Amino acid sequence: MRCKEKRKDGVYQILDWLEKERSDSVHLFWTCVFKDHILQKYPVLRLFRNNLIDGSFRVYENLPAPVDQTERENKPVQIKKSTAKEKKRERKRKKRHEEMEEDKQPGPSCPSIPKKKKPAKKLMFFSESTAEMKRSGEEVQDEQKKEGEEEGREEEEDNTGPVHPSVFQAPSLPVSCGSVNGVLYKCRFASGSRSKSIRTEERWFTPEEFVKQELTLIDGHWKKDIQCHGKTLNYLLEKQILVEHCQWCSCSHCSTMEQDLLHETNDDECFICNMGGYLLCCDECPRAFHHQCHVPAVQDDSLG
Repeated sequence: MRCKEKRKDGVYQILDWLEKERSDSVHLFWTCVFKDHILQKYPVLRLFRNNLIDGSFRVYENLPAPVDQTERENKPVQIKKSTAKEKKRERKRKKRHEEMEEDKQPGPSCPSIPKKKKPAKKLMFFSESTAEMKRSGEEVQDEQKKEGEEEGREEEEDNTGPVHPSVFQAPSLPVSCGSVNGVLYKCRFASGSRSKSIRTEERWFTPEEFVKQELTLIDGHWKKDIQCHGKTLNYLLEKQILVEHCQWCSCSHCSTMEQDLLHETNDDECFICNMGGYLLCCDECPRAFHHQCHVPAVQDDSLG
């Protein structure tokens, strides 16, 4: 089935068998072919079906009337005779074809001259809607070409092979963009490109800001240039490893208020005990501390 010619010959063999052996079941055959899920995948068949329905398709109108199952069972001998006749005709046609091929062969003293092969004729179902079928076929080819190009781009962006899903289950993930490294926190990845979700040694960055730290990238894009375990952030979004909040989300990570944006520049956990709670934020670095964890301990009256 990988060979296009063999696939086409196989289809014609099925249609020939249907016409010769089960001509009373042609209607049932096309009923099965014209299922919705098949028509959605092959628009040319949908066009063919519509022409059958509106009456613009005319061919093989001399098919016999449908025969019910009981009548078919009562005439087994007649069907076998008809089958034998068809096979006899088929053998005669094949023999004539072989004789004609032998006549065309050059003699022993005749130099063989290679002949150009004529292009195979394309079979058309009907002539009235040929242009429409051609357009439909071209549309299908264009869609397949676009799908192939998109798959190629995905493979270029994501050519590291399969990665076990367990490596993405941690609340924080190591990310890199060229020579720049950081840690992406899932809980902070709320507003996507605008959320300060990537932590480096110096500060918190949004994905857009993090890409700009790699100076060798002229036109970097955070979805394809930031990678985690060899996979792009675009891959993580498609697999829903990273989830962006809805536009009307009112959580602190999605808030645009000045106070909430200021808190995003510092850690959500104490630098000493790695626990949350009421934290004091440093103005010079992204760290945060509990009052008692800071050395020396900080009192409210000594802030600043």
